[in-house]
Amino acid sequence: MKSTKAMGAAGLAISLATSLISGTGAVAAEQGAVEDRLVEISQRYTEVGQVLSDDDAAFVKEHASLAGPEQRGSASRSFSRAGSGAGGSGNLTGYMKTTNGPGLSNSYNFSANAAGSSRVNKTTVCGAVRGYGLVGSGGVGLVFSETPCATAGGHGQQISRGRPYSGLVAYSTLVVYGDFYTGSGSFRISS
Repeated sequence: MKSTKAMGAAGLAISLATSLISGTGAVAAEQGAVEDRLVEISQRYTEVGQVLSDDDAAFVKEHASLAGPEQRGSASRSFSRAGSGAGGSGNLTGYMKTTNGPGLSNSYNFSANAAGSSRVNKTTVCGAVRGYGLVGSGGVGLVFSETPCATAGGHGQQISRGRPYSGLVAYSTLVVYGDFYTGSGSFRISS
């Protein structure tokens, strides 16, 4: 499954470093909550040009680093997460990177591997890439949206995706997640 949408605009671009955060313990738990909320926001706004609610816009602004228009912002990190549910367990490991600016020039790159226990009979790995910027008469909205995914029957799945894209992006997020399915349900692990 792959969904791609982009909106370009002429003029001054504000570029973003990104919302990639890392940590362990309590920080990792907070990071998981942040990434879960970013996935919820990315699923709520599916059409380029949609304006975010004030709460969602404030959340995106809080969890993204902003760079000036003359700069090129880039952020990357590796991740390794474990989780369980529905009678199974799994791991999600990989690497992700975003680069934004100057102007309308942006890119993303990620590679992830999902490995499940013997009770896992299907896995899906996705990377939710979102670019947010000015929309309409000054609201923060969705200006780029892409969610490349790979699905396979069995205990594991690997995906590597990346590409340049154009858009007047002020804030950018990249969250990699794996959905693990068993005979009694499913569970998700986020980067």
